[in-house]
Amino acid sequence: QDWDMLLGTPMLPFVVRRARVFGRMCPQGKVSVVQAYQSFGLVVGMCGDGSNDCAALRAAHVGLAIGSHNASLVAPFSVDAGPESKYCCGHDNVGGNLFHLRDLLIEGRACMSTHMSCYAYYLSWSLISTLVEFSLTLINGCSLSGASWDFLDIVMSVCLPCAMVCGVPATSLSRCIPTNLLLGPRILKSVCVSLAAFLLLYHIALVVLWNSSFYVPWKWERIGIYPSFMGRMADNYESEVAFLCVCFHLGSVALVNSRRDHHRQELWKNSMLCVSCAFLLVLTLMCLWTSSTLWNCHFRVNCDAETVARSQDAVCFIGPQAADWGSEDGTVRELVCLAEANPRARCAPAP
Repeated sequence: QDWDMLLGTPMLPFVVRRARVFGRMCPQGKVSVVQAYQSFGLVVGMCGDGSNDCAALRAAHVGLAIGSHNASLVAPFSVDAGPESKYCCGHDNVGGNLFHLRDLLIEGRACMSTHMSCYAYYLSWSLISTLVEFSLTLINGCSLSGASWDFLDIVMSVCLPCAMVCGVPATSLSRCIPTNLLLGPRILKSVCVSLAAFLLLYHIALVVLWNSSFYVPWKWERIGIYPSFMGRMADNYESEVAFLCVCFHLGSVALVNSRRDHHRQELWKNSMLCVSCAFLLVLTLMCLWTSSTLWNCHFRVNCDAETVARSQDAVCFIGPQAADWGSEDGTVRELVCLAEANPRARCAPAP
């Protein structure tokens, strides 16, 4: 009754901010206490062990039901009263104890830290993919292949973040609070360092490529492929190097962002992420260290027209060497048109 009389009066803010105990509260009174604290912009947590706490558990930002099956139906989090919680602080405690609140805070902070790491990873992914496509367009008008984009969109954008969230929470509660600022110093530092590292890797890879003896520049206008043929714009060395650099770097970003911090345990305890990155490394190295296989030609890396012709692939491989091809009909352009008109036509040049 005293609480009901206090509601709506100018004394409510003064009392609520200084009160420590609310005794003999009915279920609706508990809800009004939670809502009163929320009205002042505070994040409210509620612990309860009975059915009379269900409404307040539901109203709070974070609700923890302890040992009550009725309360656990509506609370976001719940714990059963295990054998270790039957006796606590000199009293029988068949409904559990508040020590589980510590476990909830540890788990919640680990989740927050992991989610911000995934957010930083997605920022790096979007910036790097945009930078690569823009740079390839400026270099020689080329682009990544459709299979490469599918790989980046599925494996790098979905599978790796799903593995990142399998991290193990810390064993103790840290005094540090995980950041919740989407563009705070920690996030900006992570993204900027990631972007700078990729630019360095990408620049070194392109310089090494351009100074290699096997390198042949790719000029779409000389070969006879026009920008409207988007499926042909990835048959060159620059696109291959860009795809491999993106795969290696994003895998490294996922590992770095999942490293141990105040709220998570060691990286190697996240077995799902370690296995996923190892599998990604194997797939990428298969493209790099093998050649003239269906796997290579699927991603247009270390591929050649002979392999595509043997596989009767509908998408011919028209690489930079095509400028020096000869054909029975006379020009490379006629060869490309023939392959476009007949998917089973031989893509390789005639002897």
